[in-house]
Amino acid sequence: MVREKGKILVLGWGSTHGAIKAAVKEAREKGMDVSHAQIRHLHPFPKNLGEILYNFDTILIPEMNTGQLCSIIRDKFMVPAIGLNKIKGMPFSTTEIFAKIEELAKK
Repeated sequence: MVREKGKILVLGWGSTHGAIKAAVKEAREKGMDVSHAQIRHLHPFPKNLGEILYNFDTILIPEMNTGQLCSIIRDKFMVPAIGLNKIKGMPFSTTEIFAKIEELAKK
């Protein structure tokens, strides 16, 4: 679900995949310019990750922790990634991620 360029990229890894995929699909159906990329390996990062990140205005990173991936992405690629963190032991719902996408799309 990655377009080469766009307004919003939702970057995920691990257990967030399903909720991100469904939220991005719903957002696209409503006409929002949003894409989804899922990282499978954190070390090393995919060779083209920086190239992908630089082509989007906003990068949203939903994480089931305090934001470690978001910090690494900000540090390594110098992009203002936005974290959406959840530490309650329950997985993200599609609705939670969609709400954040919708909020960012309005900016």
